[in-house]
Amino acid sequence: MAQEHNSKLISDLYTCTNSKQASSVLDDIDDIGDACFLYPIYDAYKKYKDNDYSYAFLSSIANINSSEVPKVLKEIATDPEIDSIAFVQTLSYLKKYEIFDDYLINRAEAILYRFFSKENVYFYLTDLLDYLNSAKILEKDQDILKLIFEDDFFNKDDRSICLLYFLKIKPKENITYYIENFSLIKDKKAEYILTKEIIGWTGPTSEKLISKIKQDGSIHSKELIQKKEEKVIEKDKQQELKEETEYANAKIVKEIRDIRQKINTLAQTSESFNFVIFPKNDLIIDQIILAKDKNSLMVSCTSLRELILDYSDEFKNHQTKLEDAQKYIDGINANTLNKPLNAIHLYLISKNIKTSKDLFGLKSLNKILSLIGAHQNDSELLEILKNESLLDLYSNEQWDLLHKKILVKYKTSLEKLHTILEIKKSHNN
Repeated sequence: MAQEHNSKLISDLYTCTNSKQASSVLDDIDDIGDACFLYPIYDAYKKYKDNDYSYAFLSSIANINSSEVPKVLKEIATDPEIDSIAFVQTLSYLKKYEIFDDYLINRAEAILYRFFSKENVYFYLTDLLDYLNSAKILEKDQDILKLIFEDDFFNKDDRSICLLYFLKIKPKENITYYIENFSLIKDKKAEYILTKEIIGWTGPTSEKLISKIKQDGSIHSKELIQKKEEKVIEKDKQQELKEETEYANAKIVKEIRDIRQKINTLAQTSESFNFVIFPKNDLIIDQIILAKDKNSLMVSCTSLRELILDYSDEFKNHQTKLEDAQKYIDGINANTLNKPLNAIHLYLISKNIKTSKDLFGLKSLNKILSLIGAHQNDSELLEILKNESLLDLYSNEQWDLLHKKILVKYKTSLEKLHTILEIKKSHNN
């Protein structure tokens, strides 16, 4: 089916009676890009190359997926009768294939020289300079670029383009030139063009030129710099605001990471442990972005619960029998004896480390995270939220504040654990 469709498009291209019709057919061909279209388009280009729509054919040829494309483009570019616009357009495609023959380079330079001598020659200046720059030829013509930039004869856009390439050739050296010779362009259009370009640059040399313009430049140039600086300040403020809102949890996340690390360090040097409590886990990073809605809160809670339940397997070595464990933990059974929080609880007891029934609040927090993460909205969740003073935030759909409050509770639990471990260690010493 595709072959028939392609065949029909080729037929349509050959039966066109003018370049406008052919250009319309090219729109459909460009969406396909099959190699079968290459030479039919090339034939159409030869037929209409002196027409206003001829440049559409060059773009279509470049869009074809065929190893023959560079060959065809080079044939077009080396046609002695090709005009400057089509020639330069072809160069923009040949550059991609790194085709830098002497003939092409020489003609490209000749067009630039004609332009510099103020002949009426038409082409896309950026494409020409980009090709010469890629061919590593433009450096020797940099003085021409400088003179075009400084000459009021040329239009502002062309002068801006030449300045850009002039500065890019040898940035430090050429920017320094205008620092040391600022008087040559002071109070001229060139000063404003240079200012508009250099305010987008970074680095010590460009900063020196900006300072020079601030000191000696025209009012218009100074205003341009001021507006740019105001935009930068505003952008920084917007970024700060974004960080304060989207990344509002960054501070408490860092505090949680720090306290977890302190607990690990303390446990490693404690006779009661001699192992790391928290395995390496970067899930806490997920909490930096503040929850904006119930769904994002659910995702955050699921991730935080996974982190909270990630403890060293060493805790399972509490050696507590089920009947003894039932004295300390309500509802514990054989299946839940070595669940993470129960194992930690029993291990601490086995080491004569005092702990609360709720394990410093970790068990209630785990229950909240589990129920929210599972999209529960039942009486059990509402009851535990009420007990933890979180129900109003949940009922009023203040998901961001609820998220932050949950993290605060986790941090508080960790701080309690850290304190009790410090006390135990000091007693041992």
